[in-house]
Amino acid sequence: MNMNANVKYELSQAGQLAAIQAGRTATQYVTEALEVGDLIARCRVSATGTLEFDGAEHQIQSNRPKLDAPPTTLADVVVVVDAIRAQRQAAHDAAGAKAKAEQDAKLALVGEHKQVFDAALDILRALDCDAGAGISIYRNDPHAVRLLPVAVFGVLPDLLYVSREDVAVLDDIIAGRSKASAERKAQVAREAADKIAAEIAEHGGFVFPVAAGMCEFSGRNLWQGGQTVRWVGTFTEARGIDRFLDSPRGEFAFGVAGLKVGDRIQGGGYEKKYNGKRRHESEFFGVVVSVRDSEIVVREYPSRAAALAGAAALAAANA
Repeated sequence: MNMNANVKYELSQAGQLAAIQAGRTATQYVTEALEVGDLIARCRVSATGTLEFDGAEHQIQSNRPKLDAPPTTLADVVVVVDAIRAQRQAAHDAAGAKAKAEQDAKLALVGEHKQVFDAALDILRALDCDAGAGISIYRNDPHAVRLLPVAVFGVLPDLLYVSREDVAVLDDIIAGRSKASAERKAQVAREAADKIAAEIAEHGGFVFPVAAGMCEFSGRNLWQGGQTVRWVGTFTEARGIDRFLDSPRGEFAFGVAGLKVGDRIQGGGYEKKYNGKRRHESEFFGVVVSVRDSEIVVREYPSRAAALAGAAALAAANA
């Protein structure tokens, strides 16, 4: 008893031309009933109870094999399907074998590189957590590590192949260095904040040196790097500047001889680009607490309104 199955296949350009010549369906994708023969085991039963065969379901990749001639039976499709599947399976197996051979070659170097890697770890452990800013550590794969520069680690193989355990040790050292560096920076920041607090408690504000009546108001993070324009002026109202302090052209120093206790000052700076836009902008507000020939003390405030209130409080305290 001959049985048919609904077979899905794809025709190449040559196959479509051949189908036209044979009076067969010549679309690129074809579904038609073909004689099953003894290949019923290669078919499946659809939900409607009919036999089906889809070339795509029998491939490593999902695309259907292209036939160069319209098939007359299911066997014509299966031959092409099996040939392409075998070809793709061989390529897949070859790629897997190549990848395994490469990985085995890397693992064979683990023992050879062990002593060199341990010596590099000792160097890294001995370095101060903030030293060696130019150190670069690349993790190329689970076993491969690149350590640079030569000035720190000496001449090493381009890639060191190490065990996963040794890679974990390296990661721990890196994490420890990062943590120690962060803790040190936090400690430095705390000490700087304590120093500023002590300075404010003792003098009432920031102490800036004055030379020949000029002050740069530097050293207190009031400005930003890259600024080409800076100015300082006095104000008495919520808006506007009453007077800009004298400043020599091309210098960031300001004449403070005319300032007196209680004066409110505002400073600003920026870099002016060729297109007129500004960047690196900054501003600060303050109240003069004391003025001497060699120094001026300014209490910084977060806003103009706060500076006005601070000046009023200072005036009341000195009344």
